[in-house]
Amino acid sequence: MKKYFYTDGVTKFGPYSIEELLDKNISRDTKVWFYGLATWTPINEIEELKEVVSKIPPPIHIPVGPPPLDFIEHFSPELLPEEKSKYKQADIFVIIFIIVCILIGMFVMYLDKKNEVSDLYEKVLMDSFDGDEDFSLYLDKFYRDLNVFGIYPKKPSNVTIKFARLDQITNTTHIHAMSYGGDNDDLIEIYINPSSWDKFNKPKRHYLMYHELAHDILNLDDLPGIEANKGKLMYPAIESYERITMDEFIEAYQELFEEVASE
Repeated sequence: MKKYFYTDGVTKFGPYSIEELLDKNISRDTKVWFYGLATWTPINEIEELKEVVSKIPPPIHIPVGPPPLDFIEHFSPELLPEEKSKYKQADIFVIIFIIVCILIGMFVMYLDKKNEVSDLYEKVLMDSFDGDEDFSLYLDKFYRDLNVFGIYPKKPSNVTIKFARLDQITNTTHIHAMSYGGDNDDLIEIYINPSSWDKFNKPKRHYLMYHELAHDILNLDDLPGIEANKGKLMYPAIESYERITMDEFIEAYQELFEEVASE
């Protein structure tokens, strides 16, 4: 009995009889070979195997779609130069608008502060009065002490040193004295709370007067109210100097005048 071999293109299978060949997974294009055949030949071209071929169902044709996309590329359309220019202009306008709003806000705050200071000054001025105290003694001594250190500031003709009931005015109840001649070499203007003056001893009165005169004559600001500055003439919390002596006061103003003279 003739035996047949078939191949899947890689491996050779067989030998099989015709009946055994029907049980194999072959198609109409499967190539077979048997002794006497020169080359591997498609099964449907061999006459004696046409009966086998007739029993093989035709292949099912499955439509092949496009291959699946490996990825989807997302991109943004490039803006035209004109569109970029429009966006830049819009950004500039927004920035300018924000800056203008900030400047307006700062100006309004400045006006409010200025009005507040002006209103307070009017209240202090209306409440001011002359007392029996001769403040010129303190002023003259201040100038003499400055001259010792070689400091000769301009002596303004407009000098006002009065009492004012600061403890009866809103926002100044904690203040012992106020000066308004700072950064104005033509003005000395000082108002002292009379209740504070009555309570202060001699060293503390000198400390208070020299502190305020340093504001108006030397244009000095208060020092930060920290412990390291305590005892210095421009330390703002004079109420903490309960036991200050004249020697401590003299040491404080001399230290300050030395600093001013060395500048």
